[in-house]
Amino acid sequence: MNLKENSLFLRKFAFGMLVVLLGEFLFGIYTTLYVHFPENASTKELWKFSSQDLYLNIHMILGVLITIGAIIFFIRVITKKQNNWLLSSVIALLGIVIATIGGIQFVPTQLDIYSIIMSVGFTIALGGYLWGIYTNSN
Repeated sequence: MNLKENSLFLRKFAFGMLVVLLGEFLFGIYTTLYVHFPENASTKELWKFSSQDLYLNIHMILGVLITIGAIIFFIRVITKKQNNWLLSSVIALLGIVIATIGGIQFVPTQLDIYSIIMSVGFTIALGGYLWGIYTNSN
């Protein structure tokens, strides 16, 4: 695969990541509005509850898949020497790491700040992929 073909592949991959990120966002909004964690529960009970709710499970599974996808995307950029994608892949991966940390911290604490951190990470990741697609759409 030459550099131009690889760049096209990365644009398609980035677009796919955008689609999955939007799905993640929708499930996140749904869980924020309609999933109610038990009050005064222990960390173990909160994690158990989160593993039993279908929509929250979908949200978490998409989060894991997005994280794996972002790592694969970044590795592909590095190994194929696609320097024109480097900044956007780093920005997207950083955003996803921030959102993941926010999500991991949200479940046991139930603090709204971690929900905000997830949304900030999502926005950064979205911006990273959009920037990559925009700057590489020749």
